[in-house]
Amino acid sequence: MSGAATSLSPSLRSMAGSFVGPGESLTVDLLVGIRPPPGLSEEGSSFPGAGTEPWISSDEGHECFLCRCCHNGRVKPDKKQRATVKSMSEAQLLDLLLAQLSMRAQEAGRFDTLFPVLQAIHRRLSVSSAGESNISGASLRNLEKVMSKMSCQQMIFFAKKNPNTDPGLLQLVMDRLTGSSANTPMSFPGSSVWLCAGAVATRPLTAGELLAEEEPLLQWSGEDQDQLQQLFDALPLDKQRAMMELQDSFADQDSEKTLLGVACTNAFTFQNEEEERCLYLEISRFNHSCRPNCEGSWDERLGVLQVYACEDIPSGDELCLFYTDVRKPRQLRQEKLQTLGFTCACPVCRGADPASDRRRERLWQLVEEIPSCEDPEEALDLVRESFELSDEEGLNISCFREVTAYQAYTSCLSMGRTEEAGKWAQRAYEFSLKGHGPYHATTKIISRHASRYRS
Repeated sequence: MSGAATSLSPSLRSMAGSFVGPGESLTVDLLVGIRPPPGLSEEGSSFPGAGTEPWISSDEGHECFLCRCCHNGRVKPDKKQRATVKSMSEAQLLDLLLAQLSMRAQEAGRFDTLFPVLQAIHRRLSVSSAGESNISGASLRNLEKVMSKMSCQQMIFFAKKNPNTDPGLLQLVMDRLTGSSANTPMSFPGSSVWLCAGAVATRPLTAGELLAEEEPLLQWSGEDQDQLQQLFDALPLDKQRAMMELQDSFADQDSEKTLLGVACTNAFTFQNEEEERCLYLEISRFNHSCRPNCEGSWDERLGVLQVYACEDIPSGDELCLFYTDVRKPRQLRQEKLQTLGFTCACPVCRGADPASDRRRERLWQLVEEIPSCEDPEEALDLVRESFELSDEEGLNISCFREVTAYQAYTSCLSMGRTEEAGKWAQRAYEFSLKGHGPYHATTKIISRHASRYRS
């Protein structure tokens, strides 16, 4: 830990450390939308129905509306306390939040609820700079006292007053506090439409909804079996057992599962690096489809793979990712998927429609042609063709569409057509929102481009 660690009270410090020991891993955290509860507002908030008092919570000191932990909720920081929060470094503020949340998790017996939140803060702390501080011990103790009386959501809104802390990180912490098992978007029922046990929607899902996120259980070089074995041996026994319960597509009725077989069946490539592999206990159970309704996005800041719905999904439908670029024609897709130990039998591959295959073949050509096209007008025509073919194929993968729309944006800019460029930038931003979420680095970059053209 860094920053304010040495200034915190010993009881808070030991309590926080007990929850985030080295080597602990973050399990899948299923998220739902966040709105402040009635009576709670954030200064400058655009939330509907937000009040005018930015520091007042509606909690009555029993259970927090979001985290379900018992604590006080009515408190208004004074000017000195607000000034202290604004002057802290990111590391100091996160250190304080970590200690406060750890304490109430222990006191309320709700470790299971707050553990993912504590892990997220701890991960960020490991890379945050402590910075210089002139905060006195008395000021820090005064701040600890007032924060101990806040509800969790008020504490996060209070922390957002600090200009040195990434507001996206604090919003992600807030989002995680809203997790509710009653609103879980998916389940793993143990059977699948055409493959092994997969994920199924337990309620209607909306395009762009975050369904799951998970940090890798293992990460290794794809050709290094010794490294894989060493990493596996270092896992706790319960993690080893859980990993070996995953599908091994290379085992048959006469042979047992092997570590290599399970790893090759379930591994994802890391950030498009073919030789770098990652394995996830939960996300690995999402099956493949050549017309997927979900997509994955790696969040470098949090070190997690996130899964988003790329279209509206009815309750009961299987949730499928894609293990290879599905813009490829059928033969190329099958060749890649067979290296993972299975022949795809999704509806697209079972149908074997020649017209569909021609469209995919053309889409795959456009992946190469659009970025290499030197004529911006011609490139724009190719972009439009790509969108039309994707629509015909029912490929609603936002990360693909975001890249294509951004290519159209740059083509329009090079021709001086700023109004049209702005429209394409906005489309790229909307696709990035659906495929990466609002706090992803890609979304933030494209948002800055799009904002230049908004009236």
